[in-house]
Amino acid sequence: MQVRELVELGRFFKTFIQEKQLVSQYKQLINAVNQAAQNQNPQEVQKQLQRLRMLHTEAEKRILSPAQSKLMSDYGADRMLGRQARELLDEIFTQHQAHPQGLTDALQSMLNETNALAKRAEQLISVLEPMLLFLPSGEPGDGEGRLWLYFDNAASVNTIDDLEQAAETWRQILHHFSRMPDATSAPARILQIHKYSPLELEVAASIALLTPLAMGIQWVLARIEHVIKICQEAERLKQLKVKTKIIEDLYLEAKEQRKKITAEAAEEIMTKFGTDNETRNAIEQALNKILSFVEGGGQLDIGLGSAESSAERKEEDDSKGSTHSEIRRLIESIRKDIKLLPANTAAFGEDAESDDTIIST
Repeated sequence: MQVRELVELGRFFKTFIQEKQLVSQYKQLINAVNQAAQNQNPQEVQKQLQRLRMLHTEAEKRILSPAQSKLMSDYGADRMLGRQARELLDEIFTQHQAHPQGLTDALQSMLNETNALAKRAEQLISVLEPMLLFLPSGEPGDGEGRLWLYFDNAASVNTIDDLEQAAETWRQILHHFSRMPDATSAPARILQIHKYSPLELEVAASIALLTPLAMGIQWVLARIEHVIKICQEAERLKQLKVKTKIIEDLYLEAKEQRKKITAEAAEEIMTKFGTDNETRNAIEQALNKILSFVEGGGQLDIGLGSAESSAERKEEDDSKGSTHSEIRRLIESIRKDIKLLPANTAAFGEDAESDDTIIST
């Protein structure tokens, strides 16, 4: 429910701004700029700027589920925390490099907006937090983590038939990963559903299931860029009216490489977690479905901490926290490359799914 997401978002804003003393950091940077304008310790400007840039990089890594990222944008806070804030700082220094007064004015504006964000966060928490007492817990149980699914673009859900197909696809994916050692066969539980645009689904599933799932996704996405480049080259040659046979061979190579990547990922999971060949085949099938989901414009995120809220991810072990940012970075990268392809070309993975005769559910 959006109320819970907003409260967690407000807690994140308040905690990060206070703990990192963000307002104070801006004040120190402004003081350093003023001193440098009087030829006093100009090195301090770069030192303070780098400190602020690092804080915004840290905020970017901690930033939440894609649902909360969207809320953050709707709330107007993405300019003040994370990547956009870091880029805004760089832009300010580029534009006002020779004008200290303009530079301090722009930095003061960022300081004021950051201060205002912290106050708005406190107001948000005070108004909405009491409402949580009347909402279902929406939390994973012991030994469970979170899986967020975002059905966008070609993967969007607009009709009952779309919903039925999407639910069945992800039922099969989670069923295949439930074959992993120590994973429970209990169905994933729906924690929250949002239907603005796109449809967002948050489910709880066994950490023993989600851990190899995260590993497989990272493995595949980190290597699939090469396949997309092959498709992009095929499209370029098509525009140049190159012989059809050459283009067909390139697409065939792309399909073979795609199949090889998912097979290798399944093999890695089998080696690490000690699964049998039947489970390995099931995992390969599931990874093909996930890749088709991402290629179609879908997005996902995984939280491996059972007690974590989205706003508290940084408090967990870094190896777990990095899963979120790494998967999201890889998905954003692949989607950026896919956008360069015609819509029907990006779905070259559909044929790969037609080979899903490996495991029956």
